[in-house]
Amino acid sequence: MLRQVTGDEKFYKILSDFYRDSRQQLVTTADFKRVAEDVMKQDMDWFFDQWLRGTGYPVYRSGYTSLKQPDNQFSIECTITQEQDGPIFKAMVPIHFELKDGTTIEKVIWNTTRYHTFKVIVPAEVKQIVVAPGFSVYCEIIS
Repeated sequence: MLRQVTGDEKFYKILSDFYRDSRQQLVTTADFKRVAEDVMKQDMDWFFDQWLRGTGYPVYRSGYTSLKQPDNQFSIECTITQEQDGPIFKAMVPIHFELKDGTTIEKVIWNTTRYHTFKVIVPAEVKQIVVAPGFSVYCEIIS
């Protein structure tokens, strides 16, 4: 989860700095959080509160509508809904648009609300969308 928020370069810097600073010492989550905040140059309470101190996980439901464009592309309006009881989770959520021509297009959204709607243009008709493919986000998916 942290790697999706930070990106690869900063994620590996966090790990490297944490290893360097804490070799052969007892460490706590607070020590790791401090390194993450130093690298990210921002408060990371929200991340550690929701994924480590909190309970539960996001429960996503998705839906979409498709409209064929004059240029034979398709305008897709997609809605991702968090349906869990309790607080909204902030997460980078990958979404795969599997097209009828066999190609897959990935879009990653920064989901911070109960209902998140966005549009994407794709070159062929959508066969299905897959939210958090390969369990890339700790969550439950409802059909």
